[in-house]
Amino acid sequence: MRAIVCHELSPDRSGLCFHSDWPEPTPPGPGEVQVAISHAALNYPDLLMLDGGYQFRPGLPFIPGTEASGIVMATGPGAEAWAGQAVLVGARGGGFAERITVPVAQVRALPDGLSSAEGAAFTVGALTAWVALVVRGRLQAGERVMVTGAGGGMGLAAVALARAEGAEVVAVASSPERAELARAAGAHETLLI
Repeated sequence: MRAIVCHELSPDRSGLCFHSDWPEPTPPGPGEVQVAISHAALNYPDLLMLDGGYQFRPGLPFIPGTEASGIVMATGPGAEAWAGQAVLVGARGGGFAERITVPVAQVRALPDGLSSAEGAAFTVGALTAWVALVVRGRLQAGERVMVTGAGGGMGLAAVALARAEGAEVVAVASSPERAELARAAGAHETLLI
C-alpha cells in the first residue's frame, strides 16, 4: 500500500518519506470498517504532530493525516451497514495512506452536496469554527461577526457557520479572489487587507 510516513520528528518535515509498499492495515474487527481513501486534508494539528508540538504524540513511525474521505471497502461484525458508503474519516492519524481501518465512531456519511475532496477538508475547520463561535463566543442571531482569514479553509467554515446562525458577517481576506470565496460562503461584506 502507498503511504506517507513520518520516521523522524522535524520542523522542516524532512522526516517524511513516501512508501509504495507500506504494510496493509489490519482487517476490520468488530465495530470497525476499512476505508479506501480517495482524499486527505493537511491540517495544522498534522503539522504540529510532525515536529512533536501537538498534545497527541504518536509513536514513530506513523502515518499522518487526521482527516480524510473515501469508500468503506470492508466491514467487521456489527458494521455491515457501512459497506460501500462514502464517508468522512476523523482519526488520530493514518489518512495519508491508501487504506485505513478505524472504529465506526471515526466515520460519518459524506454529507449531500460535498464532493469527496471537500468532505476530506470539512471536519477540522467546521468543528473549530463551531467551538470558537458557538461554544466559546456564544454567538447569537443578529450579532455582527468579523472573520479574519476568511478566504482560507477555517475562515470559510466560520463565515458559513456564522451566517447559518443568523449573524451578519464581515469577512476579512487578503485578495479579491479570497474575498469572493468568503462572499460565496455567506459573507455580507468583505474587507481586503
